[in-house]
Amino acid sequence: VYTIPGSVTAVGNRAFSRCAYLREIAVPRRVTTIGEYAFESCWRLTDMVIPDNVTAFGEGAFADCVNLTNITMPSAVNISDHAFSGCGRLRDITIPAGATSIGESAFSGCSGLRSVSIPDGVTEVGDMAFMYCGSLAEITIPSGVTAIGDSVFSFCAGLTDVTIPEGVTSIGIRAFAQCNRLVNIAIPSSVTVIRSGAFEYCGRLTNVAVPAGVTSIGSGVFYNDERLREIVVAEGNAGYASRDGVLFDKDMKTLICYPQGKESSVYVIPGGVTRIGNGAFSGCDNLTDITISGNVTRIGDDAFEYCENLTDVTIPDSVTSIGYGAFSNCKNLANITIPPNVTSIGIGAFYDCENLVIRGSENSRAASFARDYGIGFEPAE
Repeated sequence: VYTIPGSVTAVGNRAFSRCAYLREIAVPRRVTTIGEYAFESCWRLTDMVIPDNVTAFGEGAFADCVNLTNITMPSAVNISDHAFSGCGRLRDITIPAGATSIGESAFSGCSGLRSVSIPDGVTEVGDMAFMYCGSLAEITIPSGVTAIGDSVFSFCAGLTDVTIPEGVTSIGIRAFAQCNRLVNIAIPSSVTVIRSGAFEYCGRLTNVAVPAGVTSIGSGVFYNDERLREIVVAEGNAGYASRDGVLFDKDMKTLICYPQGKESSVYVIPGGVTRIGNGAFSGCDNLTDITISGNVTRIGDDAFEYCENLTDVTIPDSVTSIGYGAFSNCKNLANITIPPNVTSIGIGAFYDCENLVIRGSENSRAASFARDYGIGFEPAE
């Protein structure tokens, strides 16, 4: 137990860092600032009252206080970077009414955090702010926030309900990745950018509506969303389109994402498609039969990876390039016919296709690829 003298107005950087036996501390009312990592790794500290005069505390001020369960914060203080990261027993947090920002990784690793009240005055939520908050079930993002940062809610396994306000224009890289209980997500019409992996590994997500204003969708946004059945793009979107729940670019030349949870076992790629995008059919193990249209020239990286029930594939004469890992881990793929026009086959294109036999011309790239990687080869008639 320690009482800071009443004359003190600031707690310096690392002042009590790693004071592992400190169970209780009284901070006097005259204190206005708490320094960087001031109470970091005070492992036995369970309760903390921060005086109302405090207007700022430094990066990591309470990081890794693993037994901190209750904290009273002043009315007007921003939450600094890493402020409470690793405070695994912190249950409920009310962000001060006067706060305008929540820093990077501010609450990351607060695995016991159940609820967070964020006031309307907050306009900035930093990258990874709530990452690994596995007990967090729902959160409302204030209307002043314009960007959802990178990995802000990634690995929030208990998150079931998120309200994203109008005014948000971008959703960051892996912003909601690994939110395994998230069933629905409403993307507001103000969003223009959805970055790579934003909703990857959201295993219960079933439907997504892409607003008309979205101009950029990153790679793997819906990667390994096992139950995703439908992606619908709003009419009037200038960059993207959908047909039968499948995501394409606007002119239907590139197939971007075939939802992994679609129940159909057969799919015919529309005739106007010229490119199958990276990871477009990744993990679609309901598919047993795929017809690639005669206008396709490129099959992207990982395009059909983990399509474990595909057995036979015929690649049309129009194709010239097969990307890295394109058919990797298609464990039941037994036969694939590759035309002589294919001049490029990426490394690992047929990785772990244990029973595969490639059919093609004797002097083709397919034949040399099969020899190089010890894959069975059969001359096409």
